[in-house]
Amino acid sequence: EMGFYFVSSRSEQILGLKSDLDGYFERFLSLIIPEHKAPFLESVDKAVRESSDWRFEGILVNPSNKKIWFSCFFSPTVTMNEVVFDGTVQDITEHKFAEEQIKSLNAELELRVLERTESLRIANDSLEEKNIVLNGIIKLMEENKSKLYHRIKLTVDNYITPYVNKISSNPSIDSKVIKNLENGIGSILDSLHGGNLALKYNLTAREYKMAKFLYDDYTAKEISNMMNISEHTVRGHIKKLKTKLKLKLKSVVAPTKLKFLLKEIFMEN
Repeated sequence: EMGFYFVSSRSEQILGLKSDLDGYFERFLSLIIPEHKAPFLESVDKAVRESSDWRFEGILVNPSNKKIWFSCFFSPTVTMNEVVFDGTVQDITEHKFAEEQIKSLNAELELRVLERTESLRIANDSLEEKNIVLNGIIKLMEENKSKLYHRIKLTVDNYITPYVNKISSNPSIDSKVIKNLENGIGSILDSLHGGNLALKYNLTAREYKMAKFLYDDYTAKEISNMMNISEHTVRGHIKKLKTKLKLKLKSVVAPTKLKFLLKEIFMEN
């Protein structure tokens, strides 16, 4: 047999049930939604049999037809003839609503994360495909550039170089003109041959030639004589070259790094 010794006057305020003791349990039970009624009775029976704390959460519909989430928490006191439970029934509707909102937001967040992850995967796959195509284009350009270099070099060796050698013996032609002509031809060939370096570091033909001289251990003074420019201009080109190669200009190890980098680059070429 189940019944109540005391019901707070707040029962009507919270649950819509008057606090009359007669038939209170049956009236309370009648408000619980059908799917929660059996679990409610089972939890009560278990707490009584085991004389253990009674906890339960469920939904009831009050006399005003308002759905309410309720929470029960009672502790037992065992006497000679009965087990008496003392505790509270609370309205936890707002708490449950907040929980549902959080669950809904988490589900939406997880969905957005999955959608974003998938879009990033698709974008990454597309980027990889484009990168493969781009690498293929660059390789083809390098192959065509190499073929062009060899054709031009063959023309220079067979026709231009013999002519330059011939006119260089003519005392009426200024030696500086000959030197400039040789440097111009060399710059054209070097810019074609140094495709990887020029492409990677965006070097001009003159900067590439400067890099080649440095790689071959020529001093600024020697470079100025060979290129027919002032030593000050040579040092300016070297400074720009180091900047493009991302070397710290004032670092004490810059010369060593430059030599190592140029060796790596020209070995590739």
